[in-house]
Amino acid sequence: MKKLLSLLALLAIVAPCGFCATAQTTDVPGVIFETDMGNDIDDALALDLLHKAVDYGQIKLLAVSCHKESPTACKFISVMNKWYGHPEVVVARATRCISNKKHPDFTSVVENAPKSLTRGIREPENAVKMYRRVLASQPDKSVIIVSVGFSTTLAELLDSAADEFSSLNGRELVEAKVKHTSIMAGSLRQRKRAEFNVFNDIPAARKVFDKWPAPIALSPAELGAAVKYPATSITNDFTWAKWHPVVEAYCTWGKMPYDRPMWDPTSVLYALQPTSDMFIRSEEGRIDVDERGMTSFVPQAGGRDRILSIDARQAARMKDYFVQVITRKPANHK
Repeated sequence: MKKLLSLLALLAIVAPCGFCATAQTTDVPGVIFETDMGNDIDDALALDLLHKAVDYGQIKLLAVSCHKESPTACKFISVMNKWYGHPEVVVARATRCISNKKHPDFTSVVENAPKSLTRGIREPENAVKMYRRVLASQPDKSVIIVSVGFSTTLAELLDSAADEFSSLNGRELVEAKVKHTSIMAGSLRQRKRAEFNVFNDIPAARKVFDKWPAPIALSPAELGAAVKYPATSITNDFTWAKWHPVVEAYCTWGKMPYDRPMWDPTSVLYALQPTSDMFIRSEEGRIDVDERGMTSFVPQAGGRDRILSIDARQAARMKDYFVQVITRKPANHK
């Protein structure tokens, strides 16, 4: 009975009102995931959550776009898609990828993946063309964009012209098709700093936060830093998998054991559950990025943006949520 109650409690968290673990409705939103996969392990954990959400019937994962300069990043994403049982998910590569060599590129583990996972992988699409094609094919105000890396490709999308997919320019297309945008970026602490996702492409971040025509919920660095994924879970909770892409990547990215902040998964969680009581939402306002990459927020009635935060109780609940969902077998692994 205790195990049954725990499972029901988990489903209540991961399947918001109107959904159940196997539900499929015409109202399921489409999600495009924008990532710098390879720079930090939380990108892989975030993609795990998205694939589980597909299993639960919460979303359609339309595409994953990567702007990490890496020979294996897109291949790693494709292998994850296949391993989780969703090989149809489109993978796209930025026209201008960003190089960052501060940490090892964990996506190199894909070179040791089972051949069944690497066989037949398609070349990634051009990211801006992918965005325009996919957005044009979706109903108005139906797409959620989750951006957990740099703003490079989103800025290029805003500048894109009408093409064979749509007569709308990039800004008009985003305004027509995007329901809301969940972004992990910036820092609003009293001690100002240029946060990693902003600093690596400041001009793109400034353009996106200035011109983006859809609502933005910002998960700043201090939110994700309050929720850490435990190394003990990586060590103990995945014995059911002979080869697990996230476990392999986690053990490659840093020297084990380490608990890593869950910056990017917080943006995924908000995209899945924008009304969840696991978040505190600011009043409406406007996010600004200055020429040094510093972010600020000014409250403004009717403003486009909201800032997310959490208290200690919510941080504990969020950690439990992440561990419970990430350690569960994907639907295609019986």
